[in-house]
Amino acid sequence: MDGSNGFEFVAIDVETANPKRGSICSVGLTVVENGAVTGSRSWLCRPPAPLVYFERRQVAIHGIDERRVADAPSFGAVLGDVRAAIGDRPVVAHNAAFDLGALRAACEADDTDPPTLGFGCTRVWTKRELDLADYRLPTVAGTLGVPLLRHHDAAEDARACAEVLLTLAAKRGSRTVHEFARATGTTLGRLGPGTWDGCRVVPGRG
Repeated sequence: MDGSNGFEFVAIDVETANPKRGSICSVGLTVVENGAVTGSRSWLCRPPAPLVYFERRQVAIHGIDERRVADAPSFGAVLGDVRAAIGDRPVVAHNAAFDLGALRAACEADDTDPPTLGFGCTRVWTKRELDLADYRLPTVAGTLGVPLLRHHDAAEDARACAEVLLTLAAKRGSRTVHEFARATGTTLGRLGPGTWDGCRVVPGRG
């Protein structure tokens, strides 16, 4: 995609400590500006106080346990950095219902307002654009030639999600997230205090 095209968004991925969706123990972000990845980072954090416990299945998936977050900041402290990194850009996740739903649930558990943002879902979009056996991030990334070396590392998954969207949008010739959503017959989701609406297909469009 042309590096001067103005395409801007932030891709996000979260990992959770247990089956409770708000038990976020890691957050990864990748920033895209002018159609190119300009930065990636991740945070370990202690899940919100009501949800601070780790279950074996989740630890086996991402390798994060109580010891790794013992000296990490709280989710609430990390949330401020996440808000600042996102700014007013749209957010994208692969299976956004999980990642943005987890962010919403973690904020509720932490008794704080979630960020106000619009978000898209590369899983929803790849279902519109590709014919695959499944739409897991490793399958989608492999199909599109996007490297994914450490699945369930939050920063790595966020970067792969960002590159998946850039690849799909280039095929469409879309120059913004909103333009790509319209081209694929979808609408962005919304998250905010008292607001939750998922990224979804618009009936009769596309």
